[in-house]
Amino acid sequence: MDRIDNERWYRTPLDKSTLDSLNQANSVRGGMRLLGHLTLLLFTGTALLLTLRSHCWPLAVLSFLVHAVAVNFLGYTGAGHEFFHGSVFRSKALNRMCFRLCSIFTWNNWAYFALTHTRHHAITSLPGDPEVCQYRRLSVASVIPLVFFDGMKMLRIIRILLINAMGVIPGHAGIDLRGERKAPARRRLFRAARTIVLVHALIIAVSLFTGHWPLVFVVSLAPFGATWLSHVLAAGQHVGLARDVKDYRRSSRTIALSPLLSFLYWNMNFHIEHHMYPGVPCYNLPKLQREICHDLPEPTQGLAALLDELHS
Repeated sequence: MDRIDNERWYRTPLDKSTLDSLNQANSVRGGMRLLGHLTLLLFTGTALLLTLRSHCWPLAVLSFLVHAVAVNFLGYTGAGHEFFHGSVFRSKALNRMCFRLCSIFTWNNWAYFALTHTRHHAITSLPGDPEVCQYRRLSVASVIPLVFFDGMKMLRIIRILLINAMGVIPGHAGIDLRGERKAPARRRLFRAARTIVLVHALIIAVSLFTGHWPLVFVVSLAPFGATWLSHVLAAGQHVGLARDVKDYRRSSRTIALSPLLSFLYWNMNFHIEHHMYPGVPCYNLPKLQREICHDLPEPTQGLAALLDELHS
């Protein structure tokens, strides 16, 4: 790869007409991708409902784990992230609505993510990047909750949301929201937290009151189950790579995945390409990769190779 000027972010050059074409959002393609994910969720959610209703516990556990994997990719390791970038549909309002819905149903505060992710793209893997942290090696004790149900993560997220809903920000992890200038951002964060807490409280209350208790597992508890796959792929975006250079080829990782995993991941396995040109919709990233692959490192070949890199 060419030597670069470390004072400027390096992007593989693309001619304007090619980039303009790649940046074009196609609402039909975006809609088909979303419909595909929602159809998968309909099948996995129905299977979970039926197995819970029939008290077939071994199948219910298996159904919950499969459904949880699909739900997790509605969040910021998948659909929610893409809707934040506003490139799935041509309509900004539709992208924004889907972003907030994905955030609500995965217990994620969209106002806080908007702040941290904007900063992440501005200073990717440089000091102060709020989204790149040290990866902790997986042990038996840490794998069990990732594979089955991460109760500690659930309690931590609900605690933070409740505190935010009461108008308090504990600490200043990632983004400092102190001062009068940050008051509007704080208000947005508080409103988002209240909305998320209220929606899930209503879902749980109505489900229990009407006797449809399996809905709690399908909707509100699923984001905390089987998080291992989204956890590993999210870590694979930047962990173990250069931390202080303005070259996405060295600070980000592209991973060659199967069509099914790429679909679930909303093509975020093309991560170098996404950081170089974040305006390119997820469904155009394979084409972008073909345009610039001559200037990129070889992709990591699959999950096994990724785990090896993360633990090397």
